[in-house]
Amino acid sequence: MVGAQAVVAGLLRCGINCGFGIPSIHNIPLYECMRQAPQFHHWVARHEQAAGFAADGFYRQSGQIAAVFASTGPGNLFTLVPLLESLQSNSSVLVIGSNIASVLQSKTGGALHETPQQIEIVRPLTRYARRVESPEEIPQAIAEAA
Repeated sequence: MVGAQAVVAGLLRCGINCGFGIPSIHNIPLYECMRQAPQFHHWVARHEQAAGFAADGFYRQSGQIAAVFASTGPGNLFTLVPLLESLQSNSSVLVIGSNIASVLQSKTGGALHETPQQIEIVRPLTRYARRVESPEEIPQAIAEAA
């Protein structure tokens, strides 16, 4: 199972069947897997911040967690404001953020959308934050977050 398949299967297993986000070069396989899962509903937003607020509003209206799919680097960081709002108002939102290739993560400079210490930036604004290193870790990480 590839990472994208593990994400969609993990979300569905946890009862999360809705999401908001932006397709990008870094998460196209994820969007392909969502397209192949008719029970998963997704809405494309124009900005990651809007996707985060949409997921927050979805939870407040329905009581169900929605996922936010963010692109690498700045895209992930654009979710910070809705993450803080979600934390402060006790709304449940699950952000699935992509990242640059693993071999480039500890380097400095040169990678498209590289954001050093991305997970450390997000962690204080969430109840749970984790970087997965392999597709096998994804279902557990989603279950822990949900």
